[in-house]
Amino acid sequence: MDRKELLEELKKLKSSDDQILLSGRALNDLTTLSDDNFKYFFEFAKKDLTTRNKKSADQYISTTKRYLQLISNIPCSMENSTSQIIETFLSEHGNSAKDIQNKVSHLKALFDSAGFDYTIDFKDFKPKSAAPIKNISRIEAEKISKAIEEYKTLRKASTLTDGEKDKYTKKQFILEMFFFTPLTIAEIQNYQKEQCLFDNNSIYFKGEKYPVPNTLINLMREMEERNILHGTHYTRGTTEEIQKDLAKFGMEDISSQGAKNTRDAIFWTCPQCGKKYLAIAENWCVKQYTENGENWIVCREICGHE
Repeated sequence: MDRKELLEELKKLKSSDDQILLSGRALNDLTTLSDDNFKYFFEFAKKDLTTRNKKSADQYISTTKRYLQLISNIPCSMENSTSQIIETFLSEHGNSAKDIQNKVSHLKALFDSAGFDYTIDFKDFKPKSAAPIKNISRIEAEKISKAIEEYKTLRKASTLTDGEKDKYTKKQFILEMFFFTPLTIAEIQNYQKEQCLFDNNSIYFKGEKYPVPNTLINLMREMEERNILHGTHYTRGTTEEIQKDLAKFGMEDISSQGAKNTRDAIFWTCPQCGKKYLAIAENWCVKQYTENGENWIVCREICGHE
């Protein structure tokens, strides 16, 4: 059957308590799915959903429909689903530990009905990935970003003396280093001259490489030219001033755990090499593994050149 015929069949399906399975809205949402993913949903509805009562079926429809919409937009077929994609879905749509547990069950039922062997182990998805952690970190990220923008504005203001511009530049440097790298406040405070190594898109600390946005690289170049990249910005006093300034944006303190949550929200994991990169366009590219195959989003640095 072609897609139009499958859609007509879906309209006729009923739940175990003899109610129409799919509302007009749900059917309309299914039109956004790729052909492959539409067929997988059809098989799922016919094999699984018709065995459930309407209330239960609605929960399964909501989860599986949203997941298939997500991968259709990548674009990606169910056969090419990865644990990372499912983790992303759960972090975006899971509202609690119990809700995530339910959605994992919904997705497993979808994959079980698909008729192909899959390697994803649904026991691996734990409530620790609950969305509230991600949501909190996004709020933190927004607040830190606003503070960085204020420092940029202040240090460029024509009324500031050179000394004041230097102060705000150093504050911006500490905050961006904390925001975009895994370094702790203590490590940033002790960032020595021989450790201030960077290239066009990364900084290096104790032999480790950290991809960062161009804004931070350009800031470091500016500070090097002004001879303020090394020195007094390592003092604890500057960091304490930053924490007081952040209170204006609703952040009373910067914690290592808070920073970790923030980085979890703004860094993506490459599905091919497994490395994490900041979720900005210049770090990613589209890759096709087979002719006329699915288009995957992969890191530009490693997998984009293979």
